[in-house]
Amino acid sequence: MLCLIDINIDLELKERHEKKQNKKLEIFLGSYFLIELLCAFGFLLSFIQFGITEKTLAAMIFIMFAWVLSVIDFKHMVLPDILTLGLVWLGLLFNLNQTFVALQSAVIGAMLGYGVLWLIYTGFKIFTGKEGLGFGDFKLMAALGAWFGWQALPSILIVSGVLGLIFGWVWHYFKSKTLW
Repeated sequence: MLCLIDINIDLELKERHEKKQNKKLEIFLGSYFLIELLCAFGFLLSFIQFGITEKTLAAMIFIMFAWVLSVIDFKHMVLPDILTLGLVWLGLLFNLNQTFVALQSAVIGAMLGYGVLWLIYTGFKIFTGKEGLGFGDFKLMAALGAWFGWQALPSILIVSGVLGLIFGWVWHYFKSKTLW
């Protein structure tokens, strides 16, 4: 009798595990499909904007990296070095031919993108004793600077800050049903 109960429990646990795995697979496939759909839309917009050019290829690569990084960051709160650093080097590579900006602007953008966030991180840590940003954020901002130049960084910081606040408020509201 005890053996039968043990087998039933094992089977029940196995079924629960399989259901969890299936759910994870469904979520993963849903995310994968969403990324593919958003990339395809971005590719279409790139083609409409730039035609069949090097700029289109560069934009398509940037869009793929951006969406994948967004999903990984949303799900796991991490920006993998292999993607962020790859994005930095690709931005510099494409801008060798001034695809988006002059190489000098791209190099300065990469340095300032990393440096400004590092300064904000360091100041925040000194005053609060807490880490407010991750190093992946520094590398992502360096990548954006490498792609779009130092001139774009203030706009990128403002837009990302405002979107972060809005997203944070919405997230907090749905978790606690209050805005503050």
